[in-house]
Amino acid sequence: ADLSKNEPQIRADECEALEKGFYAQPKDPYNSFRRLAEFIEAMGRKWQPVNFMCPVSAIVQSSGVGKSRSIKELANNKFVIHLCLRGKSDGFPLRSFKIADLILKEPETDYPRYEALSRFVAYICACYEELVGFLNKVKGEEMESIFHKWYHQQITTDETDDRRLGGKTFWGRISDRMLAIQKEFLAPIGSSSDSAFAKSLKTKINGVIKKLEEQLEMFHYLREGDVSIIFAIDEARSLTVPNERLGSNSLYHYFRVASATIPGYDLNMKVNTFVLLLDTVSKIANFLPPSVSDPSFRYVTKSTNLYPPYWTIDLWDVLSTPPNVHLIIDVHQRKVDVNLLDDEAQRTAVFRAVTSAKCKLMGGVNFEDNIQHNPREIIIRQNMVALWCVRVSLLVKPQGELAKPLVAEAAARIINHHKIKFEETIEPLLGFIREGIVEPGPKGELTVRILLTLAWDHAIHQVQKHLPEFIYTYPLTVRQYLTALMSDVSYLEGQINSDSMELLLSGIVFFTHFIVVAQSITKEDLRHFFCRGAAFQCQRGQSAIDHGIPVLLPNGKFTCILIQTRNYSGSDPNVMFASLVITPQTAGLDMNPDWPYLVLYFTLGYKNGMIKNLKVVHDTTSDKAKKTKRQEMLSKSLANEDAEVAKSRLDKQIIVGLFGITPDVFPFLNTSEEAELLKKLSKAWTDPMSFAKEDEKEVIKRMMPLVWRDKRMKKDECEEDL
Repeated sequence: ADLSKNEPQIRADECEALEKGFYAQPKDPYNSFRRLAEFIEAMGRKWQPVNFMCPVSAIVQSSGVGKSRSIKELANNKFVIHLCLRGKSDGFPLRSFKIADLILKEPETDYPRYEALSRFVAYICACYEELVGFLNKVKGEEMESIFHKWYHQQITTDETDDRRLGGKTFWGRISDRMLAIQKEFLAPIGSSSDSAFAKSLKTKINGVIKKLEEQLEMFHYLREGDVSIIFAIDEARSLTVPNERLGSNSLYHYFRVASATIPGYDLNMKVNTFVLLLDTVSKIANFLPPSVSDPSFRYVTKSTNLYPPYWTIDLWDVLSTPPNVHLIIDVHQRKVDVNLLDDEAQRTAVFRAVTSAKCKLMGGVNFEDNIQHNPREIIIRQNMVALWCVRVSLLVKPQGELAKPLVAEAAARIINHHKIKFEETIEPLLGFIREGIVEPGPKGELTVRILLTLAWDHAIHQVQKHLPEFIYTYPLTVRQYLTALMSDVSYLEGQINSDSMELLLSGIVFFTHFIVVAQSITKEDLRHFFCRGAAFQCQRGQSAIDHGIPVLLPNGKFTCILIQTRNYSGSDPNVMFASLVITPQTAGLDMNPDWPYLVLYFTLGYKNGMIKNLKVVHDTTSDKAKKTKRQEMLSKSLANEDAEVAKSRLDKQIIVGLFGITPDVFPFLNTSEEAELLKKLSKAWTDPMSFAKEDEKEVIKRMMPLVWRDKRMKKDECEEDL
């Protein structure tokens, strides 16, 4: 279906704000730009026609994420040719002057295949020739200035009053060069063979590259082998539109064939070239690994030897410092993405921003219209995976990034839409894990992050019953959150004195999503996570805790909810040591030992759900020898415990064990079917047979992991309960 008519429209003032943001100095605390540059370098060094179809990859993500802005950042130290095929004035950069029409027009000659292929080779050659001429003019200038001039002329709007087109002079020259070169290619068409035509294309591109190589050698700025030229095409879905004259193929097919004429890495180390295609997930799904990753897949590739896409879920955080803590508590909503707008427009701007983000998370589809038309629309179901990636910090192969509060708010509103069922949000994620598209890390930890997030949403619904629309970026007390998380909070009682208990339960928690952090966390980090509206996930390999939720106490100080996850289906040998080993000190948290803190200890595999006070030692094994050995280990550990740590633990620690995934433990799970789905998620594994080639399957069948899996499944059938 044509969904373009339902895309959210951007006003003129918003376009101006986008342009300002495009030129603004970005904040990139997570080194997203550097990681993209490293990805391109790695892929560029692998380009060989015998290994890949063409030197093309894609940056795929929803609108407004920062794809185009990342290309501008690459242009700081590489020669980038940034072609924009945007259909209308709904973003920045603007549609490229004249050249966009030439690239996308239908073939006009009697040889449409030759014309389409020669068009793209001529475009590549024209850009190379333009760069040769440009370098001749800027000899002696600083490289920083050279890169800036080269890129700026492509996107400038200063040369024309037409606010729908950019780079008039630059793209005008490219267009003229391209037409002249294509005319050379097409002149002998009637009398030449396919092989002669292909040879003429390669001869031309090799000759142009030789001239460019001579120019680049004079500048000595690149190490041999580095990617020096990047062709970027914005709004690349335009190339996949069916073309009647080209039959079953589209312009995109001929673009890929044309890009394959670029010499391989070993022959082209000094003019190493790579191509990036930019667009939204749903609209260039042909650049994603298998078609199942997006059911709007509509272009069947003719080879599996394609570069992987670069998937980014970042939005650049434009705030230089976290907002004041009290601003969140008073206003109940963080100021995000409205710094370019007037103060009085803040509430309207936030509403528009969230609404726009909801549509963008659906790949440009108008979410509200679509969900009203068909609540089980397949595009929405599959995009649920992206929503969980935002909220629980999942990695999507081959790259993964952190979420931003605004996007998390939009994702929460979609996940909790009254027409979307719980299973429609979890089943696609389960499928992606099994097929190896999503790299979730430990499945138990993933399940706990989802449980904690669902509990947050449930608490918001309880607190905001009077509001016309739920706002998930909203502070809750620890008491409100725990009441929504667990069916019985009485297990907290009696562990510490009543004043400290009340101090903690009256504290504020504030999160809509998880971010990944380093092991060592300071008080200032806790404050920053809180202001960002984020809980945190520790890096893999951290033994003391898996996750944490910052808590702002009534006295203005910060403490934390520490979370540890186990996936035992029977007797958990770590339960009796939980209180001893899960402390701020062992977790590497720079926290004041005078403030109370809470530990949530999840053991997911038990069939029968229950909640336990773990300040009292529990040894659930029936094996007397094991019980004696564990008791000896516990006594030894207690004897060696630091006195100050021991005092803080006894006086300030509250620790609760949550066993099993059942509605008896988690009241927000409405049915046993929902609980069963999360149990499956906690034990999900990637089936290598689902994406292995035929000649690999026999080898995989003999691999030990499958034997281990069979044993694991049998063990689960006879698990030992409490």
